[in-house]
Amino acid sequence: MHNMPGLPAGHLGFREGPMMASQDLLNVVIEGVGGHGSMPHLTVDPLVAAASVVMALQSVVARNIDAQQAAVVTVGTLQAGEAANVIPQQAVLRLSLRALNADVWGEWILEV
Repeated sequence: MHNMPGLPAGHLGFREGPMMASQDLLNVVIEGVGGHGSMPHLTVDPLVAAASVVMALQSVVARNIDAQQAAVVTVGTLQAGEAANVIPQQAVLRLSLRALNADVWGEWILEV
């Protein structure tokens, strides 16, 4: 059993076919070369790379999963750096990957 957001406590929801998606968690660590913000040419900025990954992930489902199937990629966190004037050495993305169909998931995870 699983809770269902929007369903009142103490109620059960039923439907024909799949109702709740599988979920896998994925951590992506992007290593760069950190440095002072005044010398970006001496760094490899993992935050810029992480931002590009986040944007690219928005098209993974739309362009790789059959439109008749359901799947979701959620970037729940993007963590990098602690100071405004320092380019961090590392960026970490934490993702949630969901699918209703095991076959879709099996094909999809090989591509991600």
